[in-house]
Amino acid sequence: MMQTDELGKFLREVMPRLNAEERIVALEIYKALAASGTISVAVLSERTRLAPSRVEAIVSSQTGVFRDERGDVVGFWGLTAQRVSKHVLRINGQTRYAWCAWDCLFIPGILGQSVQVQSVCHETGTPIELIVAPHSVEQVRPASTVLSMRLPPADDWRQDVVSSFCHFVHFFRNDEAAQKWAATRLGMRVISLDEGLELGRM
Repeated sequence: MMQTDELGKFLREVMPRLNAEERIVALEIYKALAASGTISVAVLSERTRLAPSRVEAIVSSQTGVFRDERGDVVGFWGLTAQRVSKHVLRINGQTRYAWCAWDCLFIPGILGQSVQVQSVCHETGTPIELIVAPHSVEQVRPASTVLSMRLPPADDWRQDVVSSFCHFVHFFRNDEAAQKWAATRLGMRVISLDEGLELGRM
């Protein structure tokens, strides 16, 4: 519990606090990336009923956004159609990718649906499979699967969340494998899937 309290405090400090309009835009981006893999500012404007200039301002202000050469959003806070990791998400027959293991636990809650997750143990290469519902992990194999989390300096997170945080957040087949990998890296924590799910509800 102490570890998750510590992680929760850190995440509350560094995660952006969204206002009502920003939450609406964020949800529409997640839904679009899950369905089609990309979304333009023009379409976001139509779906949110916000002015294009306001949508552009919101999207541009987010650090966890990736856009293509046309300016369309192709990655957003943990979800993308581009193969950026070994964390594969099956969403309504579509293949998507999470930036890190933790994303696999909270994205189903945002989408409001169950997601099939395929990944591997970062230490041993053992296949890991989950079915994550909006409020629970329904299935997991191996049953002993855990994940690593990192507490980077807050400024590093704000400057580049992917390299300072996501690249250190992985699934492991069990606590032993996770602790072995984490022991040689600074700021690491090992938590259960349920603890990761709880942190994702923040």
